[in-house]
Amino acid sequence: MKIAAAFIFFLVTFCACSNTSTSEAKTQSETSVNEQPNMSITLIDNSNRNVRDLTGASVLIFFQPDCDHCQREAADIEKNLDAFVDTSLYFITAAPMQEIIQFARDYKLSDRSNVHFGFTPAKNILDNYGAISAPSVYIYSDKHKLVKSFNGEVAVEKILSHL
Repeated sequence: MKIAAAFIFFLVTFCACSNTSTSEAKTQSETSVNEQPNMSITLIDNSNRNVRDLTGASVLIFFQPDCDHCQREAADIEKNLDAFVDTSLYFITAAPMQEIIQFARDYKLSDRSNVHFGFTPAKNILDNYGAISAPSVYIYSDKHKLVKSFNGEVAVEKILSHL
């Protein structure tokens, strides 16, 4: 069952990653996520965090390491990292940990105190967000409420405008 869920997630993200358009979540029923979910992630230092327990403003970026759109978004974020100084960024994927670590290094984000990379099983993503494309961005306020979500590649300026 876990393998089937992972296969479905990767199939959906692979197909969605090839789509170059950005669609913003418009209604509550499309995202059904109004607050940070109760979802565990394993960070690259092997520590565990629950998304619901994150403090301060945070941006969750669901990505696939081999996705061109995800790679461009990570490069843009790295170029504008100073603008995220008061925000924690969490890059989350169901990809293997070694691929996550390599992605963090490739995009020069692994040594930043406010940028975190982590793994969660595909089932956790599906259970909390449904079938989403890669990348997908969820911006949460310091009060754990969803501010804005983007499904697909999005310009960094748009993310920053909602912080």
